[in-house]
Formats: sequence, C-alpha cells, structure tokens
Amino acid sequence: MRKDCVVSNAQKALLVSAAAALLIGIGVSMSRADLPSAWTVALSVGAILLGLFLISLLLHEPAAEFDKEERSKRTVGMEASGKVQDSQRI
Repeated sequence: MRKDCVVSNAQKALLVSAAAALLIGIGVSMSRADLPSAWTVALSVGAILLGLFLISLLLHEPAAEFDKEERSKRTVGMEASGKVQDSQRI
C-alpha cells in the first residue's frame, strides 16, 4: 500500500456514493417521467455524502498527524519503562 496516497478508500467510497446519489437525484428532479417523489431523496442524500467527504478530506491530515504524535509518545513511554522490543522501535 502506498504511503503517499492522499485519499483513503473510505473517502473514495464517499465520493463515488455522493456523485451517484447527486446524479440520480438531479436526473429524477429534471425528468418529466411520472416517478415516485421519494426518488428525489437521493439529491439530499448526495448532498449529505458530499459534505461528509469534504469533512473527511479536511480532517484527514490533522488526524494522521495526531496518530503519529500519539504513537511516538507511546513508544517513548514504553522505552522509558523498558517494555519495548527492538522490532517495535520506529
């Protein structure tokens, strides 16, 4: 797995789902066919999924930094107590 990948699989799934739901919702809203109005919910679902994608994209880097920082703190603490093995060192 590549370490320099910016978008995770969960973010890709959110983006694809949002795009699909938005396209379905827009298609149903603009069509003149006699479709059940419940299909227009797809437009709202697409907007919500797009918002979740944007939030996850915005918070991806700070969360990764926080995880790295906490991992290094834990490793330093384990080294101080002598509980870390050579294979666990970063």
